[in-house]
Amino acid sequence: MVLADQSLNGAANRDHIRNAFQAHGILLGTNTMVAPSIALAGPAPKKAALAPATRKDLVQRFAASRGAKMSVAAVNVFGTPMVEVTNEREVPLGGLDSRLKGVVGIAQEPVMVGASGGRAAVMGVMPHAPDTDSEVQEFVKTLLAHDRIDWGGTKKRSSRKRGIVAAPSGRDTQATHTIESVGGKKVLSRVRFLCHGGCCCGLHSDC
Repeated sequence: MVLADQSLNGAANRDHIRNAFQAHGILLGTNTMVAPSIALAGPAPKKAALAPATRKDLVQRFAASRGAKMSVAAVNVFGTPMVEVTNEREVPLGGLDSRLKGVVGIAQEPVMVGASGGRAAVMGVMPHAPDTDSEVQEFVKTLLAHDRIDWGGTKKRSSRKRGIVAAPSGRDTQATHTIESVGGKKVLSRVRFLCHGGCCCGLHSDC
């Protein structure tokens, strides 16, 4: 309803809709997304720039490993300017299967950073590292259970844009993931989506 009002009426009725739901004890998701939840070090972000103190604070809160990648991008959430910060977490997978020894899964942890009283603040939910680890490992367990990992050998990631239209000759057509060498690390990566009906065309990202 809030999104429809935003699109059709320029959010003219947003406060009325919010108050009506709050009167029934319901906090709308769009409001929680723009509500500050954690105060951060440093001033409010400007466009896609974070103060060094804010970045350092986020690294600690992400419990990010040394050298972990963290990207930032300016976004507009229902008329409120924010910065989307995405941390790439490496989740060890060796404990799930001996064939995954030394292999990691890459998980993206996004968080919104905005302003609260002129200071930087997390808006909405802050990712929790143990939850991310658990979710990745549970997903990989399903891949193992359904034999969806191609064990044909570690491959170096190609710079060529992905767009697999057919399973390579001699490879498992039911496998959706394989192990690639990325920056000297062994990473479990998706190579195709398993479409309904059994095709592995790599074209239907919504399958």
